[in-house]
Amino acid sequence: TSPSTETYSTDMTSTELFRDITRANKYQKKFTLPPDFSQVLKNLTREVLRDQPTDIYSYGAHYFKKLALQQEGIIPRDDDEYQQTETTANEEKPKERWTSSQKDEISRLQTQLLGALEEEDQNQQGFLTVQAVKRVLQQGNCQLTPTQALFVLANCFSHLVLHGECNLAYQKCIEENAQFVYHLMSVGLNFEEQQTGETVHGLTNEELQSELIRLFQQHDVDGVGRLTLPTYHECLCKAQIQLTKRDVTVLTLEAEVTSDGYVVYSAEAGRWFPLLLLSEQFDKFYATW
Repeated sequence: TSPSTETYSTDMTSTELFRDITRANKYQKKFTLPPDFSQVLKNLTREVLRDQPTDIYSYGAHYFKKLALQQEGIIPRDDDEYQQTETTANEEKPKERWTSSQKDEISRLQTQLLGALEEEDQNQQGFLTVQAVKRVLQQGNCQLTPTQALFVLANCFSHLVLHGECNLAYQKCIEENAQFVYHLMSVGLNFEEQQTGETVHGLTNEELQSELIRLFQQHDVDGVGRLTLPTYHECLCKAQIQLTKRDVTVLTLEAEVTSDGYVVYSAEAGRWFPLLLLSEQFDKFYATW
C-alpha cells in the first residue's frame, strides 16, 4: 500500500468517526440533573463531615432513607421532632381540641394521676421507676393497655434519668401527657392492630439485628454480651440507622435490665423490630394530633 493510500484511508476513518459522533450528539437524549441535586449532595457532605461515619455506603443509605420517610410524612422534618411551632399572627387560629368540660376532666385526671404517683414516691424525690409509672397508668381509673402506656412514656424522653434502672420525672411527664391519657381512655385505640411492615427504617428484621448487634459489640469492650443501661441507650442514640428520639426511648424503656443494671443485648434482639414498628405507629398517631 502506498503512503498516499494510507493517508487517504486514515482521513476517511477519522471523517466517518467524526460524523458518527456528531450524529450521536445530535440525536441522543438530553439528560439534566434535578434542580435540587447540588444542594442534596451539599447537605450529605455536611452530615458526613459532622458524623465521620466509618461505613459511608451504610451511612448514605440510612441518610437518604430518613429523608424519604420525612418526605412521606412518616417522621417529622425538624431535628427536634416534637417541637411545637408557634402560631404566627397571620395564621388562622387552630380549632380547640377540647371543650371546656373536657378540659376540666383532663385537669381532674391529671390531679388523680399525680396523687397516685406521689403515693408511690415514698421518698418524695419526684422520680419513679418506669415500671411504677406504667403500673399506675395500667391500673386504677386509667386501665391503659401496655402499648398505650408505652406511647405515653415514650413522649417523655426528655424526663428520663438512667442509672441502674430507668427512672422518670413523673410530674412533668403527666402534665404534658394527661390529655393523651384522657384520649386513649376515651377511644380505646389499639396500636397493635396497626403494627405491620416488612421493613423498618429501610431494614428487614435480620438486617436490623445485625446492625445493632455489631454496634453493641463495638462498645462491649469486655466481650461479655451486656452493657449498662446508659451505655445501651447511648449506643442507640449514635446508631447510623437514623433512629428517632421516640425509637430510642421505646427501645430503652422496654429493655430488660438485670438486677445489677445491665442489658443483655442479644436477648433484646428479637424485640427490636416489632418495637420499632410500634414506634412508627406512635409517630403517625402523634403527627395527627
